[in-house]
Amino acid sequence: MTNLGVGVLPHLVNALILSSVFAAGNTRNLYGLALDGYIPKVMTRCTKSGVPIYCLGVTLIFPCLLLLQLSNSGATVLDWLVNILTSGGLVNFIVMCIVYLRFHKACEAQGVDRTTLPYRAWFQPYSAWIALCMFCSIAICSGYTTFIGDFSAATFFTRYTMVLFAPVSYCGWKLIKRTRIIPAKEADLVWERPEIDAYEANLEEDKSSLLSAVGNMLFGGCKKGDEKDRESQGWS
Repeated sequence: MTNLGVGVLPHLVNALILSSVFAAGNTRNLYGLALDGYIPKVMTRCTKSGVPIYCLGVTLIFPCLLLLQLSNSGATVLDWLVNILTSGGLVNFIVMCIVYLRFHKACEAQGVDRTTLPYRAWFQPYSAWIALCMFCSIAICSGYTTFIGDFSAATFFTRYTMVLFAPVSYCGWKLIKRTRIIPAKEADLVWERPEIDAYEANLEEDKSSLLSAVGNMLFGGCKKGDEKDRESQGWS
C-alpha cells in the first residue's frame, strides 16, 4: 500500500483489524453468558452506570494482540491466530447452516407452519444449502497453497486445525456421552420459548438515543435488575 503512494489506506486497514479484534471479545456476549451461568458469576458485576466492568476488561485484552505486529516474529504469531480464528468462524457458519437445515426439517416433520414464527428467511431451505456448500468450499480451499509446491506445516496447521477439530470433537462427544442424533419428529421446537416470551413481554421499551444505543452495543451496558429478571424467568 505504501508503494502505491496511498498513505491513508494502511491506517484504515489497521482500524478495521482493530475493530474486528475488538469484536472478538464482545462485552455483551460475555455478560449474557455470565447471566446464563456459562461463565463465572462475577462477570455479571456492573458499575453504577450499568457497564459490566469485568466483561469490558476481558474484552479490552484482545486488542492488545495487535501489539504483536511490532516485531516480525510477533507478526507471524498474529497471522497464525488470525488464520485459526478465520477458519473457526467458517466452522461456525457451517454449523449454523446445518442447525437451520435440521430445524427446517423438524418443522416440516412436525407440521409447524413457518409463517407463524416471528422471523423467517426467504428461499429456504435452498439458500441454507447454498450457503453450506459455499462455506464448505471456502474452508477446504482456504489453505490450497499448502499443497502447491513445498508443503508448509505452519500453513496447514493454521488453516485446517479448526476444520478438522470440529468433526473430531463432535464425534468424540457422541462416543463418550453416548448421545444420539434426535430425529426430526422428536426434536423439541418449544424448549424455553414460554420463558423467553414472558421475559420479552416484561421488557420496557428502550427509549434511549442513538448515541447511547451505540454505546450500549459496544460496551454492553446493562440495566439494574436484568439479572433478577432473567433468574425470575428461569434463565439462571
